Amino acid sequence: ADKAPSAAPSPRRQPFYISLSFSLLGGLILWAAFPPLNLWPIAWLAPLPWLYLILRPEPMTRWAYFGIWLGGFAHWLAMLFGISQAHILLVGGWILLAAYLGVYLPLFVGLCRVAVLRLRISMLLVAPVVWVGLELARGYGVPGCSAGLLRHSHRDVAPSPPRADLFVSSALAYLVRFVAWRV
Repeated sequence: ADKAPSAAPSPRRQPFYISLSFSLLGGLILWAAFPPLNLWPIAWLAPLPWLYLILRPEPMTRWAYFGIWLGGFAHWLAMLFGISQAHILLVGGWILLAAYLGVYLPLFVGLCRVAVLRLRISMLLVAPVVWVGLELARGYGVPGCSAGLLRHSHRDVAPSPPRADLFVSSALAYLVRFVAWRV
């Protein structure tokens, strides 16, 4: 009996647990760069797990992006924990704000993946530009949350004049992302 040719195997997909693990690792490193730990030099290492997710050749499923969002959500829960301590009625807002801000990490990874893997644009150019653009959108868009900007992790090391905050914040974020992506 003739056997029908089997369909070509589908390409391997990036698993949920890989995306979640690396997303959590990057978020943990970035969180540690801010107070209370204030380990600002490790902010330069925080993007490395996200770089790994961006450069993996396997297609990403919705579950993989959901894992990245969960990692971002956990990061923002930790970053904004003080909100929940101010008053019991703020706990719901804290969770909703962290859920909203968690969207920026899969957006960052997705935009960079398109630019790097499909459009073949250098990671050295793409990642810092996308990161700074998303920080600006987060700070000036809805709801206008500029907490946890990358520049804030370096506040004790590189203080900026009051009017130069936007430029310094963007330039420092670009520099950190540029150097981290070269590693």
